[in-house]
Amino acid sequence: MTLYLDTALLIAAVVKEPTTPVVQKWLESNGAGGFATSRWALTEASSALALKVRTGDLTHEQRLATLMMFRSLVGTMELVAIQQADFEAAASLVDRETVTLKSGDALHLAVATRLNMPLRTLDRRFVAGAKSTGCDVLVATDQ
Repeated sequence: MTLYLDTALLIAAVVKEPTTPVVQKWLESNGAGGFATSRWALTEASSALALKVRTGDLTHEQRLATLMMFRSLVGTMELVAIQQADFEAAASLVDRETVTLKSGDALHLAVATRLNMPLRTLDRRFVAGAKSTGCDVLVATDQ
């Protein structure tokens, strides 16, 4: 079964963070069915890496190298196009006052739901907010 991965999980695989070794091992152990992500992850990754430069966590050169690693990793996955209906579904998710999702997370969730793919992330708040939607969403490294 193909697993849909959000940007937080993918960034942790390529940026030196405390969770990087665990995430890399998880990716190696769980890739048998394949992975997918949406084209939205490309935008989110560029934004996250640029923020790391502005905050001093990465140099410009490190950002470029990390972005190349990210694109290489994503290149091994099914890269899913976002449809108009995904934006509408994401808006419906964040419209719910009881669902605490950020807009980008809601978009990932909408795409994974449309494709009927289990979603994996590192963001515990994302998982907590998504649980009420009925989507199969888990913190990847908790599996």
